[in-house]
Amino acid sequence: MSGDTQTLQALNTYLDGKIKRYNLMFAVNGGIFALAKLISVPAESNPLGRLKLIHLSIGAIAFTFIMWFDIWLWGALMRKEFLKKEDMFSWRGKVILSSLASLLIIGWLLAVASWFTTLFVFGLLGCLGTVLLYLHSKAKKKTDDNATGKTASNISHA
Repeated sequence: MSGDTQTLQALNTYLDGKIKRYNLMFAVNGGIFALAKLISVPAESNPLGRLKLIHLSIGAIAFTFIMWFDIWLWGALMRKEFLKKEDMFSWRGKVILSSLASLLIIGWLLAVASWFTTLFVFGLLGCLGTVLLYLHSKAKKKTDDNATGKTASNISHA
């Protein structure tokens, strides 16, 4: 029974953390959108001073990208370390997360840039995301190998 209780607690922690992270991503983007509506007035009556849509868009894109990475790492950590279930944060969850973040990012890019710039910047962010996930998995593997006592000198090359 204690194993079932721990699994349920881990699942509850996973779902609670995921919901909070998604809510934060959407709440901040919604807040930035509300600010964008405020500054859509003529420049002389802008209540936010010199803050322009391009500045809000850059902030929203950066925040959404960081939240995408955070949610991805959270899901991967919970799947591997606590839930140990292959169907948790599987390819479907990764596609949904990436699609939602992509829609937000593309929307902000299209608000301030041309199609070409949007595709270019989105492609760069895709490459950056891939590199970050690769570096994280490589660092995690190195940490796991060190924790289990495996080093390059004692791994057999049979």
